Amino acid sequence: EVTMLHGSGVAGCASEATDNNILGAGMGFSARLMAVKANGNDGSWNGYQCMVYAADNGADIINCSWGLSTYSQSEQTIVNAIWAEGVLIVASAGGNSNSLPIYPAAYSHVMAVTATDQSDHKASFAGFGTWVDISAPGVEIYAIYGDDYIIVSGTSFSAAMVSGLAGLLAAWYPTFANDEIQQIIESSADPIDDLNPGFEGLLGAGRINSAASVRTAVEYESEKPAAFRFEGNYPNPFNSSTVVNFILSKSSPVDLSIFNIRGQRLATLHNGTLESGEHRIAWNAADFPSGIYFARLRVDDSAKCRKLVLLK
Repeated sequence: EVTMLHGSGVAGCASEATDNNILGAGMGFSARLMAVKANGNDGSWNGYQCMVYAADNGADIINCSWGLSTYSQSEQTIVNAIWAEGVLIVASAGGNSNSLPIYPAAYSHVMAVTATDQSDHKASFAGFGTWVDISAPGVEIYAIYGDDYIIVSGTSFSAAMVSGLAGLLAAWYPTFANDEIQQIIESSADPIDDLNPGFEGLLGAGRINSAASVRTAVEYESEKPAAFRFEGNYPNPFNSSTVVNFILSKSSPVDLSIFNIRGQRLATLHNGTLESGEHRIAWNAADFPSGIYFARLRVDDSAKCRKLVLLK
């Protein structure tokens, strides 16, 4: 029951349905969740293998509401590889009430989250240190428990709130890279050092402010130069072949692939560096049945999709 409480409570903090006249309301506004079991029935722990699985299967944000006090270079290498895939990793800072680094939170390329109470004071149990990146509420949180709710506390739930906020930003701005999302959340946080004498600089950038994060994202998007423009394809619908059109603002690594509605990659039209300017790449779909397909254009760490309609 403890595992069920922890997992469902964390998931709820990240992505419960909102405005439904019951107690819960997740930061991610019903963001899609991928539940991956790290704790084996034989007592084994496979947290990092699960992180790799999630990244390889399309996760944009990985929440780690767990941690250990031991450092491992191989684990840091795994985290580096996941970050390089464009995934944002969020992890809890632990409940030991000291500055001892907790991993994966204290690894490079992980967003470490500690807990605050309703007055923006550090939670009595919360870990702290210069390795912490951000704070979020973690005291007396309503958590899902079966068909009901229970009040819980912990940095696990703080991390889940940050993950939910990151998911919200990623959903509205899918071209934002993982470091951009982290920067937006941290730069828009409310400062709390003055409320926590003795912990200045040890609670991260401050307590998250979701409204400010969204406002910052809107401003950032309007100022951010576009790396590419995805014009779509012509003709569309088409009966045998179509041409995908896009414009690059600079020389960039490009992956242009075709997917079906189940998210399976069916064809790679281009994978390599292209120079700046307009590009037209044809897809010969003579061997494919009629249906809905998607062209995904990934340039550097940004991606966009366009719907293709094949009619024969």
